[in-house]
Amino acid sequence: MRKLLFAVIVLFCASLYNPNQGNAQIIMKLGAAYHTKAERIGLNFGVNFDLVNKESISFGLEPGVAVYWPEEKFTLTYGLYQINLNANVRFKFADEKIQLYPFIGPNLTYISVSGGNTQGLSSSEGKFGVNVGAGGLFFITDNFGLYGEVRYTTTFEAHLVPSAGIMWRLGGKD
Repeated sequence: MRKLLFAVIVLFCASLYNPNQGNAQIIMKLGAAYHTKAERIGLNFGVNFDLVNKESISFGLEPGVAVYWPEEKFTLTYGLYQINLNANVRFKFADEKIQLYPFIGPNLTYISVSGGNTQGLSSSEGKFGVNVGAGGLFFITDNFGLYGEVRYTTTFEAHLVPSAGIMWRLGGKD
């Protein structure tokens, strides 16, 4: 169900994306994230689809997914997955090599528990919440760069998720 939901969100965003618009672009991000409440590191993946891209500002939708390393406690394994859909506005500086952006959007967080003394024990729960945050992109070349973000998430217990990694730009140059 999680994979299907993420695929539907990505397809929805892709359907809004207009490659014929001047300087249209897609930015793919891959990096590490740290979940402050769960105290775990995970893998974060996002794809930003620009809907409006002007000289000094752009607006886009970014579906993303984060998967955190499983943790074992008392013979149980805890898994944590997040699916996000954020709207962001990027402000471009320094010959467009640096872009800063705030973002806001809904997220769906799944927690799963499996293992235990009973063979096949498994349970999961999902909740909706809101993401609010800010980030920045730094382009090393026209199509490759680094990113960093800090996200405040309200599902289950409110927590911060800082993340950083690499990104690729597909399509038009800003």
